[in-house]
Amino acid sequence: MDREAALSAFMGRRVSPKTLRRVVVDLAEEVEIQRALSLTPGGWVLFVDQTMVPAGPTHCGRHLTLCLAVTKRRRKGKRAALQVEIILLDTRMPLTTALQTVALMLRTTPPSLIIHDGDPTITENLDRFFPGILRQRCLWHLERGLGYALWEDDLPKTARRPFQAKLQNALHTPSLPTAQRRYKQLTAELDRLGLHHAADFLRGAEPEAFTFRTPLPGLDPSLVRLTAQGPIERRMRELNRRADVGCRWGPKGIDAVLLLQVVAALDEHNRPFLETQTAA
Repeated sequence: MDREAALSAFMGRRVSPKTLRRVVVDLAEEVEIQRALSLTPGGWVLFVDQTMVPAGPTHCGRHLTLCLAVTKRRRKGKRAALQVEIILLDTRMPLTTALQTVALMLRTTPPSLIIHDGDPTITENLDRFFPGILRQRCLWHLERGLGYALWEDDLPKTARRPFQAKLQNALHTPSLPTAQRRYKQLTAELDRLGLHHAADFLRGAEPEAFTFRTPLPGLDPSLVRLTAQGPIERRMRELNRRADVGCRWGPKGIDAVLLLQVVAALDEHNRPFLETQTAA
C-alpha cells in the first residue's frame, strides 16, 4: 500500500499528494517548535557533516547540512548511554549560513570537541565560527579520503588498500608516540613513491587525526572513543537512502521529511536512557 492509500485508509477519506505534503510540513513545524536542546557548556561533542539529498528539480538534489550534539549521560549495562540531539538539519541554507547559525545558537554552550569529515569548506567555516575548539577528523573519512587521494595518484583500488590498512594501524597503535611516528612514516613513504596527493592529504589531516587519543578537559574519555568512529556518516547514509520518497519534493518538504525521520530515529535511540531516568 502506498503512502497516499495508507493515509487515506487511516483518515477515512481520500488524501491527495498535496494534502500529504501539507500534513508532513505542518507536523514537522510542530515538532520543531517542541524541540529544546538540553546542552551545558563543554562535556559534549558536535558532529558536522553534509550530504546530497534528492530535493528540488536538479538531478543531484541539494546539500543537507546536519549538526548533532552527543552527550554521555550514564552507563546502561556495560555501555555508556548517549543522548543525541539535533542542532540543525537544513537543505536550504548555504553551509556558511548554517554553521554561523549553529555558532550563534551555541555561543553560551560551546562543545568540547567538533568531529567533521575534513571537507575544506567545512574546515574553513569551522575556523571562522568555532575558533579555539578542538577538532577531530572522522576516522571513517580519513581512510576514505586517503583512498580518494590515492585514486588521484592513479593507484588502482587493490593497490590502495595496503596503504589504508597502514593508516588504520597507525591510528590505533596502543602507544600514542609510536602511532604518530607511524603516521609520519606512512606520509614519507607515500612521498618517496611519488604519491603526492595522498601524502599531502595525510599532512593536512595530521593536526586533527589523533585528538581522540588525547584526554580532553571536561569531556569523558569514553565519549570521545565512542564518537570518534564517525557514526554520523552512518546516519547521513541512512538519511540519503530514506530521503528519496519516490518523488521530487521541494526543499521545505524534504526538510520536513528528514526532520521527522531523524527525530523518530533519535527518539528510538534515546528511549532506553529516558525510560531509565523516568524509572529512577
